[in-house]
Formats: sequence, C-alpha cells, structure tokens
Amino acid sequence: LNDTRGIATSFKQLGTIFGHSGKPDSALEYYGRSIRIDQKMGLKVEEMNLDLDIGNVYKDKKDLPNAEVQFLDTGHFAVETHVVEIAAAMKDFFAANGVGRLKAERTA
Repeated sequence: LNDTRGIATSFKQLGTIFGHSGKPDSALEYYGRSIRIDQKMGLKVEEMNLDLDIGNVYKDKKDLPNAEVQFLDTGHFAVETHVVEIAAAMKDFFAANGVGRLKAERTA
C-alpha cells in the first residue's frame, strides 16, 4: 500500500473518531500525522482543514483561554476562497499561544 494521500486521509479520519470519542490527545496525535504528510505533499487546503480540526479539539478541551473569533467577508467556501488569510490568522494565533498545529505536531 503506497497510497500516501489515502494514509493521510485515514489518519485524519482516526483523529476525527478519537475527537468525537472524547479522546483529544489521540485525536491530536493522528491529526499531527496527517498534517505532516499533507505538508510534504504541499496540500495547503488539506492542511488548513486539519488546522480547523485541531482548533476544534482544543475548543472541546476548553484548552484555549485566549481563544479568538474572527469574521471574514466570505461565502460558504471560505477555505477555498480565502485560505491564505485564514491560514495566516491561525498561524499567528498558534504562534502567539503555543498551541494548535504546532502542539499536535509535537505529540505525533
């Protein structure tokens, strides 16, 4: 089995299952594995979607006392049309708070 994209998708799905099962640390582990593959493959939209998933894990853990909500003037497909703006805002937040994708990458 040499389907790298399929493996990344499987890791993401495992992260989702663990997240919905109340096992956030396992969710972050699998999201971290998936995001590393996506980074190597240059799949920016998939990376962005994983950033959102990781953010939701921390939201559910109530582990972001400095959480921010930002509204952008976008339509339903904001990730497809405004990925650069969204990714930049998320990376800035992650860097300022030492959480999110960076923390997920360290745990995997």
